[in-house]
Amino acid sequence: MFINNSIFASPGRQMVYREGNRFTPGPLERVHSGTVPETVCLTEDGVLIGCHRPGTYYWSNDLGQNWHSLDGAPSTIEVYQPWIVYLGKGKVACAGHYGADDPIKSRDQFISVHTFNVEVLQKTNRVKLWIDREYDERQKRFLNSYIISLTSNGAPLADKDITAWYVGRDQPGYDSFNSKRIEDRMKAGGKSVRVRTDSSGKAHLALPEFDGITDIHASYQLLVRFNADNKYPEYNSAELPQLEFYANSGIDP
Repeated sequence: MFINNSIFASPGRQMVYREGNRFTPGPLERVHSGTVPETVCLTEDGVLIGCHRPGTYYWSNDLGQNWHSLDGAPSTIEVYQPWIVYLGKGKVACAGHYGADDPIKSRDQFISVHTFNVEVLQKTNRVKLWIDREYDERQKRFLNSYIISLTSNGAPLADKDITAWYVGRDQPGYDSFNSKRIEDRMKAGGKSVRVRTDSSGKAHLALPEFDGITDIHASYQLLVRFNADNKYPEYNSAELPQLEFYANSGIDP
């Protein structure tokens, strides 16, 4: 996870997924709510703790989509340009300096460290998304329809809404380099749909508008999310990396 903190005009995050020696970048996302800190650490409970200059602390339990003030943490002006580390067993340390970008000898500056313990009072359940493209054995062709699976700690999650956004190649909102924020791309074009999981934790996503395409180069980008709006507060959010599929994807007989 990479963060763009609230010092800058468009705070948010970007997820990058590793597969062996390869990396798949997710889309740039603007923060949904709160202040994005400039230095973060991750606890064993899956909670991000962060500090924003000159010494204000925040937490997030959805990998940086929403940030909240950390009650009880120090709040001073003593850790400008902070650097935070999780020490284990609930203990956090954050170092920085007193002052700002002051000229030499204009302020008596010093290095300081904040240490405090973090207690998670209500843990959220971790979730996992998975997507499978459906295949027509008779036609030897992949279909423009998908089965999305949602689980929590290995068990299927039924009756839950999953959102998907997709856009055709070279259409407004399409970005092969993931260089633009996903919110701006969604405003520019594409379509958003909502599907719901059944008793087995699976949802069916069909995109029939791509079925009649014969151009073998035609493709579309697809982004699948769960709980990005915190509709289910007892669960974490989840998001697949942005995927791109060929609309006309057959197997050479």
